[in-house]
Amino acid sequence: MKKYLIIICAIIITTSACEKPIVLNTGIYECELSIIDDTDTHPNTTRLQAELDKLTQSLPGIQAAIMTSDGLLWSGASGMADIPNAVEMKPCTKSMVGSISKIFTAVLIMQLKEEGLLDIQDPLSDYLPASLIDDIPNAAMSSIQNLLNHDSGIPDYLNVDFHIDAINEANYILSQEEKMRLLHGSKAEFPIGEKYSYSNSNYVLLGLVVESLRQMDLWTAVENFITAPIGLKNTVCGTETEPIPTGTARPYLTVGSNFIDIYQNSVSDAATGDGGIASNAQDLVIFLNALRDESLITKETYQKMQDLRIPINDEEYYGLGLEFFETDYGSAIGHGGSTSSYLAYAMYIEEQESTIAFCMNGINQNDDVGKKITELWEALMKISFE
Repeated sequence: MKKYLIIICAIIITTSACEKPIVLNTGIYECELSIIDDTDTHPNTTRLQAELDKLTQSLPGIQAAIMTSDGLLWSGASGMADIPNAVEMKPCTKSMVGSISKIFTAVLIMQLKEEGLLDIQDPLSDYLPASLIDDIPNAAMSSIQNLLNHDSGIPDYLNVDFHIDAINEANYILSQEEKMRLLHGSKAEFPIGEKYSYSNSNYVLLGLVVESLRQMDLWTAVENFITAPIGLKNTVCGTETEPIPTGTARPYLTVGSNFIDIYQNSVSDAATGDGGIASNAQDLVIFLNALRDESLITKETYQKMQDLRIPINDEEYYGLGLEFFETDYGSAIGHGGSTSSYLAYAMYIEEQESTIAFCMNGINQNDDVGKKITELWEALMKISFE
């Protein structure tokens, strides 16, 4: 995959480097945090902020938020949300969070289960028409749980060919149905339920199930059943006409000392159940905490999302829209996300009773991004828990 990523980045550089900066009304970035935090009085503000500032020496912008077991909530940001228009990244700025959206979609599905509108053991064919799913391998007979667990064997529409198409065609946007039609004529990855294999197609289909049963667009369901009930001011789902919501930090690819705006190549992943959410680190912390305090689902449902997990490998597991892995400070429950040059992660550390999230709006081709993210997590946890 690394070879293909290099090719993709080379195409982006070639097609984007000569474009003129887009001048925007900077008022679109005005925002306020969903809740008043403790940043001004937090004992670790200086040290935590310094860790963010390290990353923006070579990256455009980053934000992070941490709520510890004592109830203290810290939110910080560093760098830029929009470089040519000199807009700083703020803790309240929206950023695309990629596959963290899968938790939102899973919660919408489990709310439907609680209301008796679906059973996760039912086949997908009970909820979506044959005209949509019959030509998608494994789709008709996969259960809702198979899709939630990523063991359906349905191929991933979001492959190298899709990314290259998105790069070659500026502002390449496909509807949910169009994305699923890309799978027509393909072969199943493996028999249903045989093993775990991450496929974004699973959550596009789940998003369509939500739309069918709620009789509303996915972005309206996200607002009505998640963001409004828990007061998230900066979390929205992209729409098919505006997949990256207004006021979201611009996405950048960093090459050498140059920051290349790749917005026109970034819209294709959004507006579907697999990766359509724009949020910020504080809102992600609030959202993960809401899963445990019964603000969105019952404790029994949240426990089921954890219990029905399958192995990813010897050390990691996948539940119903949730990833599980171990850290030096305890077991983590959450999800990572990436789309275009956006990166995000949100997790709850059980033993510490603490939640951590971060969002970034760029990657640097000169850096080992994975290593830097790992170092950031380790530093934030060390400061917070020791």
